[in-house]
Amino acid sequence: MEAALAAARPWPAPGKRLRYSNFGAALLGEALSRHDGIPFEQVIYNRVTAPLGLPETHIQRRPEFGDRYIQAHSRGHRPIPDWDLGSMPGAGALRSTAHDLLEFDHQNLVPGDSRKPEALITAQQPRAKANRWVQVRLGWHLSPLRGTPHTVLCHNGATAGSTSYLGLLPELEAAVVVLSNAGRTVDALGVRLLIGIEKTLRLS
Repeated sequence: MEAALAAARPWPAPGKRLRYSNFGAALLGEALSRHDGIPFEQVIYNRVTAPLGLPETHIQRRPEFGDRYIQAHSRGHRPIPDWDLGSMPGAGALRSTAHDLLEFDHQNLVPGDSRKPEALITAQQPRAKANRWVQVRLGWHLSPLRGTPHTVLCHNGATAGSTSYLGLLPELEAAVVVLSNAGRTVDALGVRLLIGIEKTLRLS
């Protein structure tokens, strides 16, 4: 990673254009690890999963989870090994469960709750505009939920054989989590679920 960073040439110049960067996330993870003087997984435990009560979110496989780990598959449905991100775990090495991610959703949704960690509030503040429809926040994207007057706060993830989507409707205090063990995006499914939830709440 250090060699890649030394060879990197930002384009366009910083501050000129918004670009999503997994490498940037990896670099942030390394910076946090060096700042705290501990491995990145321990940083995540100390700063995120322990304070938020997410016991099923981690990086290294754990024996106690046994066969709860699901085999990843390619777009062609072939079993493939897990990605090993090596020196760049900040780019997307976390494993989690629907239970933990829904708990994370819940903690991000509770409005005006003094117990909500300040970091969650800070992360939801607008940072930049990607285009006329999408706002960028810290780890989040905010965009209109088509066919509704609401906006969705979301993020997705993917490795070669696993995909995920997490979406929140802050105004309705509703959320969805979609996890798949196939290398195909589940974003559209997540959006359809949110649209269905919005319609159900509107008509109820």
